[in-house]
Amino acid sequence: MNYLAHIALAGANPEHRVGGLLGDFVRGPLSGQLPIAIENGITAHRKLDAFVDQQPEIQLFLQRFEKPMRRYAGIVADVVYDHLLAREWTQYYQQPLEEFCQEFYVQLAVYGDRLPPRAQLFSRTCAKNRLAREL
Repeated sequence: MNYLAHIALAGANPEHRVGGLLGDFVRGPLSGQLPIAIENGITAHRKLDAFVDQQPEIQLFLQRFEKPMRRYAGIVADVVYDHLLAREWTQYYQQPLEEFCQEFYVQLAVYGDRLPPRAQLFSRTCAKNRLAREL
């Protein structure tokens, strides 16, 4: 669920960014149904998650959650880290966060009909929120 971090770390290529998001929506082996650059973004997302999950600091954080709440610890970590990135965005990127997000929503919409159903819902929700902020 750390969408912002995955999209930002995917670089400037729009398809890599879409893949960076889809890593949380696409399960199982990649089958060539999406453009190769999107699948590369999904693969990068998965590798990044695997690397981060092995870090001692993350392991320590996850262990602080007792059962049955431990199953949500990874989600909490993702949300916290995206919050921290958003809060400190200007330390890492020159492009304003709002502009970055709006740009990504447009990039995501290009692939709207090819996205998995849950990602389509995410995309539509983002578009509605964007319109609401503009009004």
